[in-house]
Amino acid sequence: MDRDQKVKSSLNKLTWLGSIVMKLVDMDKYYVGPRWIDAPANKYISLIELLKGKLQRNILITKSDMQRCNDILNELKRKYEFNTDWRGDIMDCELYTNYKLHTSF
Repeated sequence: MDRDQKVKSSLNKLTWLGSIVMKLVDMDKYYVGPRWIDAPANKYISLIELLKGKLQRNILITKSDMQRCNDILNELKRKYEFNTDWRGDIMDCELYTNYKLHTSF
């Protein structure tokens, strides 16, 4: 895999992880209310944006950066008890399923 492919692949992974974090943040806001603030979520989003910025400047991120992203995903999976399907969608999460039922118009 050449450099451009690595950058694109890593950027896609970070974008996917960021969308998972934002879906869970939106769900938490729905259940807790508009004043909801979660420090770990802000930290996750900041890290993801920082790494995406590096990639957009064509700077490769390290294996330890990707491990930190894996740690974020694993922590979210433990906290919210969900899995992802082959498309990366959240599944097997009762709380998220109920949220989607109530917010889908």
